[in-house]
Amino acid sequence: MLSIFDYIVIGFYFLFTLSLGFVFKKMNTGGTEYFAGGLKMNWWLLGASSFISNFSA
Repeated sequence: MLSIFDYIVIGFYFLFTLSLGFVFKKMNTGGTEYFAGGLKMNWWLLGASSFISNFSA
């Protein structure tokens, strides 16, 4: 059985995660920003990240 403290922690975590989504939504302008880091990284790092992300599923 969960206590009131547990519900407070769960609620805080939910609100914190939701607020991070709104903050990063303003920084992210499109798919290139999300998937390729805005093309501000080295080509080999982007390639390695894309390659490894295919195995994460």
